[in-house]
This record gives sequence, structure tokens and C-alpha cells, in this order.
Amino acid sequence: MSNRVPFSIFKYSNYQEYFQDAYEFLHAADESFSYDKIAVACGLKSRTLVRGILKGQQRPSLLQLGKLAIHFGLSQEEQEYAVCLHKFEAAQGSPGAFDLFQKLMVLQKAHATSKNPFTDSVLKTSVIHMTLLNVLDLERCPSTVEGIALLMKNRYTQQEVEDAIQDLEHEGFIERTTTRFVVKQKFFKEVDLNTNFFLRKYHNESLKLAYDSLHNDELDERYLVGANFSIHHKVYPRIIDKMNEFLFNLIKLEGIAGPSDSVVHLNMQLMKMTATEASSLSAVKSKTVPIAQNKSPTQQETLQ
Repeated sequence: MSNRVPFSIFKYSNYQEYFQDAYEFLHAADESFSYDKIAVACGLKSRTLVRGILKGQQRPSLLQLGKLAIHFGLSQEEQEYAVCLHKFEAAQGSPGAFDLFQKLMVLQKAHATSKNPFTDSVLKTSVIHMTLLNVLDLERCPSTVEGIALLMKNRYTQQEVEDAIQDLEHEGFIERTTTRFVVKQKFFKEVDLNTNFFLRKYHNESLKLAYDSLHNDELDERYLVGANFSIHHKVYPRIIDKMNEFLFNLIKLEGIAGPSDSVVHLNMQLMKMTATEASSLSAVKSKTVPIAQNKSPTQQETLQ
């Protein structure tokens, strides 16, 4: 009996979800297809290990993943995609994540499915797509791409605007009529720490916009505020909660004082300017740092 299933791993952004769905499909067709059988066939330690991997409770090694991929009948290209997903998951916060994501997109394009499983995450963490959903909802929004790009202060080229509009159309967020664009669904990206790569991408785009605004926008077109202050480290999570609460309260201002006629972009970043006590101590423990080159050793400052 073949272990191939009638759906593709290229429809998934999580390889373990694919294996779980494949297992449930095959087990429903033949109850003898079990965790025990997979463990024996793949040379894995136990059914508990197999079950944990397939249910996403345990991350497999690349060797274990390769054995499972072969057992489930994945082609060479499908195995490559599964391995790339595995590596991308591990590299979420590192610079290498971008190259892995580009490779995933190439594989997706080569084996196009009806829906790219990454599209939702990409659109929801794209400044231009999020901005367009609000711009297209304005009563004064032009009906042409040229007019929309101009309304957006030409921060994006007409081709970038057209491509983004097509993305939103394809995913059902908007409809294009003969006279205007109709927004069918608006979204706001909630913070999800499991999508670190996409959040980094979003903030990088925001930083580029901020740099452009700082150098090209008039003072009444932007507002900057910042502060440095000291806290106890236990207060840090409370600050984050208050920032999120503040952001959601701002969004509720939509419609206040009349129909919206402007779109704004807000990007808040909170960063620690000092290391935690434990890490800073371990980094400089027993390290002697001269205050000045012409001072004697007795005048040196030792950091403990």
C-alpha cells in the first residue's frame, strides 16, 4: 500500500501539520497504519516519539524528518521543502531566515498550489498592504493606481501599488469595480511571537518609512516622541501591555469626528539599553579596564 496522500505538502507552512493530516488520512483508510508501524519502519525509538513529532509536540532532527518524509512517500522536491520548513522554523530570529524564506517562495512558485500558505502572514506584516486596505476605504480614494500612488505621497511606485492591489484582490480582501475599489475585509496584525521573521520584516519596512519621513516630510506631517528612563526589570512586561493597550485605543478613534479622510502609520519599539544584571556580570567578570592610558595599575578600575 502506498503512503502517498491526495494533498500536497506545498499547501502547508508547517511540515508537522502536514504529517499529522497525512497520518490521519492514512489511518482512516487503514487502521493498521499506526504510530507503532511508523516507528518500526523509520527506526525511531518509540510510538510516543512518533506521536509527539506528528502532533507538533516534539521537534524532529533532520535525520528523523528525512526518514518520515521517505515513509510518507514524499518526492525529492517535497522532501527539500519539508527540510527547508524545518530550517526556517529554527532560524526565525536570525539573518539566515530571509534566505530560507526566499527558497521556500521559489519552491512554492515551482509547485504552485491554489493558495500559498505563507500569503496570509506576508500580507498581514506588509506595510504597503496594510496601508492600502485603509487608503482604499477612504471616500476620497482615487479609482486609478496612479492616483492612489499620488495619494500615498509616492512612497511606493505605481507598479508596487498595482502588485499589492492584485495581492489583496486575489486573497479576497478587496474588489475592483469600474468606479472604485471596495474593501471586503480589513485586518490588524496582532503580535504573535511565533512569527518573529515576519514581524522583523514589518519593522524593517517601518524603519525605512520613518527614515524617509524624517528627511522628506514637513514637520506637520509627522510626529516623533521618545524617552529614556530606568525601571525594575519586572516592570518590562507591564510596559508592553500598556503599549498594546494604547495602540488598540488609538485604532478605536476611527470614525470619531466624522468619516476617516487620512491614513497614518504608527510603529512603536521598546528596547533595553542595558544588559540584565546576570548577563552583564558574566560578560565582564574579573575584567580589568584602564580608565586612562597614562594611569598606573593602582588607578585602574576593576569591574566585578
